[in-house]
Amino acid sequence: MVILINRERGFWHKDVQGYFKSKEEFMGYIHSDEELKASLSEALKNEDGDAFYLEGRYQEAHSNYEEANILYEKSMNKDNPKGICSLGLMYYKGSGRKQNYEKACECWKYAAERGHKGSFYWLGILLLDENYGEDSFDNEFNEKT
Repeated sequence: MVILINRERGFWHKDVQGYFKSKEEFMGYIHSDEELKASLSEALKNEDGDAFYLEGRYQEAHSNYEEANILYEKSMNKDNPKGICSLGLMYYKGSGRKQNYEKACECWKYAAERGHKGSFYWLGILLLDENYGEDSFDNEFNEKT
């Protein structure tokens, strides 16, 4: 068994990421082992932004959208671009909350300004969405990028 616990951070080491096909697979593995679940609980208690994001992905994959939203918001409060992008996607899809394209756009702009590549992708998808008008897109962001 690969040791996933990073004693310094109290959670996991990013080098382990390559052993799993997806973050959902990684989180499923963590949830299958008591010691690893204890490590995750400690990381969440310590308000680790990555832990909030990863647990949000796990909860979303299991259709626990309200819990996923809460975790993504906590990740956002830790300025975690991956969590912010995921929160934007929850707004875009209306998963566990009212669909809101403007809030999705705000999340993706914020994460994109921090270099999160996936947020650029979702901003492009938003611009192509016929339910969202290109006129709604903030010109200030266009000038920055």
